[in-house]
Amino acid sequence: MSNLVSTEGYVLRIVPFQDNDLILTALTVDLGKIAMFVKGARRPRSRYGPEIDLLSYSEFIILNGKNIKPLREATLKEYFPRLKENYDHLTSALHSAKLLSHLIRDDQKDLNSIRLFSALLHTLNQEETQVALFELAYKLRLLDNFGIAPQLDRCAGCGQESARWWFSLDRGGVVCGNCQSASDIQLKSGIAQSLNALRTMSWDKLDRLRLSVKEMLFGNKLLDQFMAYHVQGVPSKAKQK
Repeated sequence: MSNLVSTEGYVLRIVPFQDNDLILTALTVDLGKIAMFVKGARRPRSRYGPEIDLLSYSEFIILNGKNIKPLREATLKEYFPRLKENYDHLTSALHSAKLLSHLIRDDQKDLNSIRLFSALLHTLNQEETQVALFELAYKLRLLDNFGIAPQLDRCAGCGQESARWWFSLDRGGVVCGNCQSASDIQLKSGIAQSLNALRTMSWDKLDRLRLSVKEMLFGNKLLDQFMAYHVQGVPSKAKQK
């Protein structure tokens, strides 16, 4: 008796296998992060199309079991066409998918991560959006969801509040003048508060934050350095293909 299971989720990664097949990594509602074997997906007359593309949200019918699960059917639910027509939006989405795939364990269920990734894709699917702002908010919230976000509202050294902040990779967050060392990065006034707001504000109100392009790029670079320091093997956006 076959053990067919239906679930929905996002395609996070695609790897070619042999001449005609693919292995998909998807984050699903019911089974968490899974790997699926798609036989014949690379053939010219394959029955599969956008339902197994990167970032697509689809319903999958799989033969459930251990390790890689054979895909039997797939039905497209959401495709995000405008996102895929804009290079900056697409690059941000692909890097965000790669980061999520790296952080979540195989078979781990995580509805919060699915909701967050969905919010990001729907935002990036809009023609006018602040890509760097929402990518930064996504990273902060994703790290927070996994319990590894930087400390941003009080000193990571002494626990006190301060009017001036430095960012310490070693201590994992902001530090005050009494705790800062020569290698720490001094922050402009208000940057720590803005980063903390990106983590806590309602998603649909984030574009009300008044951050310059320079500040958003600085925040993303700072968080990338933090992840590289604290998260083993974290994917680099510079290396994203």
